[in-house]
Amino acid sequence: GRHISKHVFPLSFREFLRFKGVEIKNELDILKNRAKIKKLFEEFMEWGGFPEVTLVKSDVKRRELLSSYLNDILTKDVASRFRIKDVHNLEKIANYLLSNISSKFNIRKASRALGLPHSTVHRYFYFISMADLLLSIKRLSYKAKEIERSFRKVYTVDIGFHTKLSARFSRNLGRILENIVFLHLARFYEPNRELFYYRTKSGKEVDFVIVKDGKIEKLIEVSVEGDEEHEKKLSKAGEELKCKN
Repeated sequence: GRHISKHVFPLSFREFLRFKGVEIKNELDILKNRAKIKKLFEEFMEWGGFPEVTLVKSDVKRRELLSSYLNDILTKDVASRFRIKDVHNLEKIANYLLSNISSKFNIRKASRALGLPHSTVHRYFYFISMADLLLSIKRLSYKAKEIERSFRKVYTVDIGFHTKLSARFSRNLGRILENIVFLHLARFYEPNRELFYYRTKSGKEVDFVIVKDGKIEKLIEVSVEGDEEHEKKLSKAGEELKCKN
C-alpha cells in the first residue's frame, strides 16, 4: 500500500538539444555549437519541451498536440478527478493562470477579472495545481504564518502552454525565461531543498531563493539583460538573508 511519488517533467533544455541531435558533454561542445544552440533555445522558448512536440516539424501539428495535452489535463486529470461539471469556467481560470506565469496570483484580483466567485477561483486553482499543470512557490519569511499567507508565484509545467495556448497580447521574454529557470530548479527537488521568492525590506523582489536543510543556499535573479539595478537588489537581499551566493 505504500508508494513513492516522482515528478516527471517535460524535456530540459539539455535533453531537448539531445533530441535535436546536439550532444553537450563539455564547454568545448557549447563553443562549437554556439549558433545552433542559440537558435534551438529560441525554439525551446516558443514550443516547450514535450517530447513529441519537440520531434514533430509541423507547427500546425505541434499546436494540435499542445492543445490536446491541455484539454486532457483539464478534462481527465482535473474535471473527472474532482467531479467538476462547469468545465467552461475551469478553462477560463486555467487560461488566466497560463497567461500570467511568473507572477503572483491574487485570488481576489482574478475573481474580479473573470467575474467568478472567490471560492470558485480558489478551489479551481487548487485542483489545477494538483494536476501539475501549474506549479507555484511561496514568499520566504522567517514567520510560518507569513509564508502561508503570501501570494504564490505561479509557473506552467511547459512553456508551450503559455506561448501557444494562452490569451497573451505580447511576448514577455522576462516571464518566459523566469519560468524556464524555475523548471530547471524544480527538477532538482529534494525533500530537504525548498524554493521560494523573496521581497526585501524596501519592497524589491528576488525571483528565487534556494533553501537546503533550513539554510539559505543561493539567491537567483532572472533578467533579459543584467544591469546594476538587479545587482543592487541581489546584494541587498543577500545582506538581509546573510547569503553571499
